[in-house]
Amino acid sequence: MTSRIGQKVRAEPTTKSKEIGQYATGAKVRLACKVHGENVNGNDLWYRLANRDGWMSARFVRNSAPVAFCSDTGAAGAAGVAGAQGPKGDAGPVWDPTKATPEELAKVKGDKGDAGAQGPKGDAGPVWDPTKATPEELAKVKGDKGDAGAAGAQGPKGDAGAAGAQGPKGDAGAAGVQGAKGDAGPVWDPTKATPEELAKVKGDKGDAGAAGAQGPKGDKGEPGVEGTVGPQGPKGDKGDKGDAGAAGAAGTQGLKGDKGDKGDAGAAGAAGTQGLKGDKGDTGAAGAAGAQGSKGDKGDAGAAGAPKAASYVRASGTVPGNQEINLDASCSTGETLTGGGAEQDGTTVRIMKSFPRNGSTWRATFRNDSSGSVSVYTYAMCLPLS
Repeated sequence: MTSRIGQKVRAEPTTKSKEIGQYATGAKVRLACKVHGENVNGNDLWYRLANRDGWMSARFVRNSAPVAFCSDTGAAGAAGVAGAQGPKGDAGPVWDPTKATPEELAKVKGDKGDAGAQGPKGDAGPVWDPTKATPEELAKVKGDKGDAGAAGAQGPKGDAGAAGAQGPKGDAGAAGVQGAKGDAGPVWDPTKATPEELAKVKGDKGDAGAAGAQGPKGDKGEPGVEGTVGPQGPKGDKGDKGDAGAAGAAGTQGLKGDKGDKGDAGAAGAAGTQGLKGDKGDTGAAGAAGAQGSKGDKGDAGAAGAPKAASYVRASGTVPGNQEINLDASCSTGETLTGGGAEQDGTTVRIMKSFPRNGSTWRATFRNDSSGSVSVYTYAMCLPLS
């Protein structure tokens, strides 16, 4: 047997037993027999060594001849005297992984190691300005639409409404053909009949008549009691602009409002041409005070102020395998939350929720359906308050 890669010799046919030796890659080893032991990467066969105590997994060796199970062989004889050291064999060919087949690479690759410890928090990234972002960048920030929540419990049955007004009596049907007059029967006096006789006189309930024509639409009922406010749902996409509604009826004249602030002074009119200088007149008597002039028009509105610069905050985290976490991204003091979203690496993490937690924090809930850890991110869009 030849060891395909270097491996350890165990005291028992399991990787949990004590290591009592090892062989290098390409070493020639004599085998005594084989048994079923611990499964190593899909192979549960283990070989007992012939020239020393110990076991080696069949997963990493190549046989040069068949090996019988240990139960098919006789009792092991006493170990013979160790032979003299043989000459050193020729060096094996150098293995080039770039030329190996996928099957060979799969055999060499070891089991996936445990996840490493959480690395230190990285430096804060540059502030992202959404006003300068491309449509593709903005599309990445927006989170996927969350799954619909579970239906709420059935509410209690409401009270029955008041009975409607009696409908108008239908038209009488056409009279039938007059039948022959029958013999006069005995006069029946219901005041002398027994309850059983009275019950027999009452006919069976007739079949329901055909549905009448649709009545006119009733008056609009009074509005019901306002229900409790439900939790805020996720922000939906902006809908198309609706058509302008019909103008409502003019309301009643309101009370006279308080006197408004004085308007800005209007612009001065253009100066007229200079007239000729007249002769100096005599001083006239003082005239009476003129009437108050009308109030001037309000001046034009000033130019709009510069827009406030928006920014965003990104919070990063890691979801362990088969677990769920909440991750918050919060605006700085003096800023207000205007929106947010969530993002995940790979396809094994689901964004369960993405919503504003309060006026400055956006929260996203992530669920990892895989066994490995996955990086996730929550974004908060922020705007200065002043």
